[in-house]
Amino acid sequence: MKDIPITIAIGIMKRSIDISNITDLQQRFLEYGEKIIKCSPEAGEELFEELLKLGLKEVTASQIIDISPSDISILKMLMSFEDKMPSNDVLEKILELVRDYCGDR
Repeated sequence: MKDIPITIAIGIMKRSIDISNITDLQQRFLEYGEKIIKCSPEAGEELFEELLKLGLKEVTASQIIDISPSDISILKMLMSFEDKMPSNDVLEKILELVRDYCGDR
């Protein structure tokens, strides 16, 4: 099992299933995901890797991508799964990455 953001799950579904022959549940998930995702699946995958390189856990990286925080106070709330709070410099770097990868969505 691996924690992944919704945007990556949407990308996987689109690549691996026949969209013309999906269940109602799959259709509802795709519709919901398309409404809430803030990054394209491709940008989400790249950002996920960048966040993991910074030492974040998969669950934290997934939450950051799903929520795409714009300020440090919201980002700090998403750090609850981390063993320790990253420095403000790292938090600012994370916000910069989120803006770079997800800012245009």
